[in-house]
Amino acid sequence: MNSESDVTLSPDTFLMSLGLGSVETELKSVDQRMAIFSLVRELAHARGWIVKEPSASVATSADLPFRIPGTAYTVRLSQPASEEIAALVATAFLLIGDGEVDTQTIAVGAIMALTARIKKLNVDEGERSVIDVLQRLRPPTAAAITLALHGRPCRYPESACRFREPDNGRCAITVTQASATAEALYARNILRHVNAAEPFEYAIVL
Repeated sequence: MNSESDVTLSPDTFLMSLGLGSVETELKSVDQRMAIFSLVRELAHARGWIVKEPSASVATSADLPFRIPGTAYTVRLSQPASEEIAALVATAFLLIGDGEVDTQTIAVGAIMALTARIKKLNVDEGERSVIDVLQRLRPPTAAAITLALHGRPCRYPESACRFREPDNGRCAITVTQASATAEALYARNILRHVNAAEPFEYAIVL
């Protein structure tokens, strides 16, 4: 049986409270933090995990506290619930980590649908690594993907990634391979072309 625990989430500390400190160190703005906080609150509200909301005594409807941005609330989380939130946060950060996505247009439903698609990516084919680095690249081309990955420690050392050097565990992806991987993701509607001519720039499909 899954144990549950109550966790109070506030805009300043929710990532640390959820054990997601690695995202905490990467955020670039208050707007990014609040966008992710709002998405977590929306998911918790939809799943019925919220057990205590502020200002409930002055609310005129059950949903009023949910509509008040930037306020703390308490959630009751099981291990699966915590994992679902972590997946939501990871995907949201992929989209807004570069600071150039309109955070007001991101809905939790779209994030969860994208999360499901990302989970199906083939780590051994390097697909997940390409997605991981893409959003923060300018311009987001195959050449930029290669520069972000080549020579660096494999992002998924427990995998059998075809681009990992067997002797040192570092990524050996080439521009040709990065381009082929990105185009395979484009063909499956995971990525889209931002421009109409080569070299193509890529973005994640919401």
